[in-house]
Amino acid sequence: ASNEVTLSVASGGLLPAAPTTLVSSVSGRTVSLAWTAPTTGATPTGYVIEVGSWAGGMNLAVLNTGSPATAISGPVAPGVYYIRVRTRAGGLVSGASNEVRVEVP
Repeated sequence: ASNEVTLSVASGGLLPAAPTTLVSSVSGRTVSLAWTAPTTGATPTGYVIEVGSWAGGMNLAVLNTGSPATAISGPVAPGVYYIRVRTRAGGLVSGASNEVRVEVP
């Protein structure tokens, strides 16, 4: 016999779709992000924000919002960041949104 495996399936068995139209703004050292929730796929239970120091990277942070809200902001250290967002629906995560380059003075 093999090992037992537990599987969780998102609502309706649908995979979450990626968020769209990720945009950013910087005011001083506060970065604000906003995106559009997907209109297809499983209902979002939260989002995952990936932050890298190069395009496509996620070496600086992977943040789970824990909320279906489509905007977030907070203080950020000076630097250049590449940011993407993924939809979370239960234990499933979508592909990435568009990527934005954010420069904090």
